Amino acid sequence: MLTPPDQAWYWTPEWQAGEAAADADLAAGRGTVYRSGEEFLAAFDAIPAADEPRPEVTRMPWWGWLIAGSVGFLGLALVVTVAIIVHAIRTIDDADERPGWPNRPDGWR
Repeated sequence: MLTPPDQAWYWTPEWQAGEAAADADLAAGRGTVYRSGEEFLAAFDAIPAADEPRPEVTRMPWWGWLIAGSVGFLGLALVVTVAIIVHAIRTIDDADERPGWPNRPDGWR
């Protein structure tokens, strides 16, 4: 039997894995099956209203953003500096092993 092209997504391995996971959840009792749209909407009406108001979102002051940005920038600057130093050390250490580079005088190590 051929699958219509507009329904091929359903038979992809990823989608079938999701279907299997959903079936396993239902079999383990971790879901609710509604037999009609009315039953589904009635479940929403049965949810009690929240008595507590939602907490207010506190905003970070301008100086908090300044500190956070500075810390992020300084951390990035530190990483770049360490990378440059490591590259320079490796370049110096490998200088006498690369063809075409002049040999270093004795005693550099």
